Amino acid sequence: MCRQVLREFCALTMPVLLVPADYAKQKAGGDIDGGVKEMTIGELLPHSFGPKDLELPRG
Repeated sequence: MCRQVLREFCALTMPVLLVPADYAKQKAGGDIDGGVKEMTIGELLPHSFGPKDLELPRG
């Protein structure tokens, strides 16, 4: 899904899991989490605009 769609329809606090392409290899190699990183939409898109920004008057 496009990050902008996630931003428009999900809360900034929603967790997002970033899974590396070689997840299975990392997991098999003993990496406990397989290289998965967890962050929020707000962390992923720190300067994004959302639905509330579309209500602002245009200059």
